[in-house]
Amino acid sequence: MDISVEFSGHKLANVLMNASGIHCMTIKEMDELAASQAGSFVAKTATPNPRQGNEEPRY
Repeated sequence: MDISVEFSGHKLANVLMNASGIHCMTIKEMDELAASQAGSFVAKTATPNPRQGNEEPRY
């Protein structure tokens, strides 16, 4: 069964991806997502300079 999809000019093997902010905080986690069978993955925002974020605890 072909469950591929084209999104913004890119063909993805499937529509499965992680939720934003879930399992994407470290390089190790990003590498695991890249090696998984997910069609794509969502990363947290990265900036060149620190900026204020949500106060802890965050869930």
